Amino acid sequence: METIAFTSHSKFDDHPAWVPRVPRKRALTELIVVLMMMWAVFLLVGCTKKTETSYTDSSTAAHTDTNYSATNAPASTPPPAAAPAPATMTDANVVAMLSEADSSEIASAKLVLAKSKNADVKSFAKMMIAEHNKMKADKATLAKKMNMTPAPPANDPMPAAMTQSMSDLNSASTPQAMDSVYISQAVADHEKDLQEVRDLQITVQAPELKEALKKAEPVIQKHLDHAKMVQEKLSKK
Repeated sequence: METIAFTSHSKFDDHPAWVPRVPRKRALTELIVVLMMMWAVFLLVGCTKKTETSYTDSSTAAHTDTNYSATNAPASTPPPAAAPAPATMTDANVVAMLSEADSSEIASAKLVLAKSKNADVKSFAKMMIAEHNKMKADKATLAKKMNMTPAPPANDPMPAAMTQSMSDLNSASTPQAMDSVYISQAVADHEKDLQEVRDLQITVQAPELKEALKKAEPVIQKHLDHAKMVQEKLSKK
């Protein structure tokens, strides 16, 4: 009969009989590997959290910058309001203002005629008095024929313009200076008048007034040409 031998272990033996023994060197190696793996996992988790934190901070900063820009950006300047369209004048307004322009030309010419020492300037002033008196009379006749009462428009600029013109002439220091002011005014005024007469031929209503404006156009052009001629002569003295 075969005899089975049992190995006796002391109760102080710290290695159970049923667990295979592992060499100490190998156990140490395995422990080091486990520790290294745990360290690697720790580093990986730490880097991931750092990246997420960095991304969150960047996103927050970008969002904050966007809000700051939107809040602190200068408000866009609204486009300037369009100028109000000029009020359309009635035929009665047109006749009144053209008559005022005649009166202004006559008053200026009379002042210059009394003070000027230049023959060309005095000749032009005489023509202004004669022809603008006739033009003013023709307008009065036309208004009567049309059964119209000329009436200046609201905020009529003509009286103030006439006052300024006379003031400029009276402020001239010498007769020669006054001649220069007068002829410069005449050129500017007749250029403006010529364009206005052309525009008014389109906007006025009465056919008789349209015809009168059409007849006045070459007269105004003649005055403008004469004024430019005198201006050129004065510039050469």
